[in-house]
Amino acid sequence: SSGSQWTSWISRNSMNDGKVKHSLMISVNQTASIILATISFYRNKPGPTGVRGPQGPQGQRGETGHVGRSGPLG
Repeated sequence: SSGSQWTSWISRNSMNDGKVKHSLMISVNQTASIILATISFYRNKPGPTGVRGPQGPQGQRGETGHVGRSGPLG
């Protein structure tokens, strides 16, 4: 009986189809933003991966230092 009630509700609110789709899109966007927030939170949780970023520039500085040493050698 619940299925027939559902179909009658759909047919009754067929004129409000746009509103229903709009609210569905809002809820989908909310859930997607929540999922993205949790993913970013868990991705940012391990600090060592973030610390590797500063280590990259340090390596570049070391390479420039090597270039400077090779200059006097040349």
